[in-house]
Amino acid sequence: MLEAERNLTVSDLAEILATQHQLGEKDVIMRQLRYFTAERLLETVGPIHTGSGRSRLYSESALIKAVVLLRLFQSGATVGLMKEYISALQKFTVRVFKTKDLRVACRGLQKPTIFLILPDLRHKIGVAGRLIEWDYAVASIKPNIDFIAIQIARFL
Repeated sequence: MLEAERNLTVSDLAEILATQHQLGEKDVIMRQLRYFTAERLLETVGPIHTGSGRSRLYSESALIKAVVLLRLFQSGATVGLMKEYISALQKFTVRVFKTKDLRVACRGLQKPTIFLILPDLRHKIGVAGRLIEWDYAVASIKPNIDFIAIQIARFL
């Protein structure tokens, strides 16, 4: 049986990402998370616009997606490209793991890693996202394909 997730505020998420994982300054991360939410890249539990004095809440699973979005943002990806990667990753996890929840999908993997395959017109490859084990990916992804790898195990 799956353990119940607790909900996190944007401040909670930013605190975890800034202090435990050192992905930047908390205030900057909070602004970026709010931006990702406004762009519908990061889902909340309940309404996005909660009103004055009420916090937006995120599931614990939002942490992994927030990491992916922050890494893409830090590498200069546009919102449009981020949406394509998140969509591709979500389609892959639904097809392979039968869930949209990246945390649940990671449970069966020893070294869960997200591979974001860069578009390549030479090989007719569009934007792609995969959640697979590191060793399997290194052995199976063609050597002439460029990708971004995010090791998720440390965020679980």
